[in-house]
Amino acid sequence: MTLPKSFSLSYSFQTLLSFFGHYSKTFLNATFIW
Repeated sequence: MTLPKSFSLSYSFQTLLSFFGHYSKTFLNATFIW
C-alpha cells in the first residue's frame, strides 16, 4: 500500500509540528522554573 506523497508529507509535517510544540512547551516550563 503506497500513500500519496502530499498525504505523507502533510502527515509528517503535522507530527513534527506536534513534537516541536510539545518540546517547546516543556522548554518554556523549564525556563520558568529556573
